[in-house]
Amino acid sequence: MSDISRFATNAIAQNPFIQGSKAVLGGLVRSGPFQNLRNAVVDNTPGIGLPERTFIKAMTGGDTVTAGGIELNDDQLARLKQAYSIQKAPTRTPIVREFEPDRFTTNDGGSFYDLSPEQQKAEIDFFNKNYRAHDNDRLAKFNSPYITTYAENNSNHSGYGRDLKMTFGGLSMRPTPEGGMNIQDQWKIDDAATVAADKSAGISSKSKDTFDRKIDLVEGGNIPSIIASVAKGLGTYEPINIDKTISPNHWQDITPREASFEERVTSNISPGLSKLNEGYDFLKRLAFK
Repeated sequence: MSDISRFATNAIAQNPFIQGSKAVLGGLVRSGPFQNLRNAVVDNTPGIGLPERTFIKAMTGGDTVTAGGIELNDDQLARLKQAYSIQKAPTRTPIVREFEPDRFTTNDGGSFYDLSPEQQKAEIDFFNKNYRAHDNDRLAKFNSPYITTYAENNSNHSGYGRDLKMTFGGLSMRPTPEGGMNIQDQWKIDDAATVAADKSAGISSKSKDTFDRKIDLVEGGNIPSIIASVAKGLGTYEPINIDKTISPNHWQDITPREASFEERVTSNISPGLSKLNEGYDFLKRLAFK
């Protein structure tokens, strides 16, 4: 950033009028009356799915008026119940592998016992770092409340439907003592470093967020990133805390359902958003020719 750009940016950020306007706008979008009115519109407009509704709410003050932070219909609960039933089945408990010296062979056909003590230690350390640590991570995740809504064998697919994948990604599900289910998550935009720290995300540690490309929103294209940048600049972005308990009677009445093939392969990006992204890409190419 040039000295002039830095001066202009700092001058705008420190301007009392700008700060005062942000405070007023931020207070407005976080007020109960505004959120009730906004939700009445967003929740009842045809064509706006759960991911889009949640995104809009997070960009405009969050959602403190919806019980539990989110509305989930019975079909969505059925697919979440399927995810929980599959991912927490006792038969899927991960096995933590142990180093087996008797099964070890060197590249030239030698045995583990042909190695020097230093070489033996190096092989055991390599195993623990690359295999046992991975198994321990899988076991810890299995024993935790964590549930993923991604396809387990293909991250490009929506394992339990686009709506759940693009809204939650990962969430916590805890059975209640009475037989219900507690669902917890926080819808927020993690910075690039936080996303990259999760090795399963496959994101380079060198990745950086920009105005039109937030790493945590990359699946939605440029437009969501631009909106998020503007919302953060205006002070209207607010994470949404989800803590919803499904009653025992309601949860027991829910029948687990697998997502259909069509639901699993539906694009992450809605047709309308896709056109907006294409339009932005076209204008960006024109501007930088």
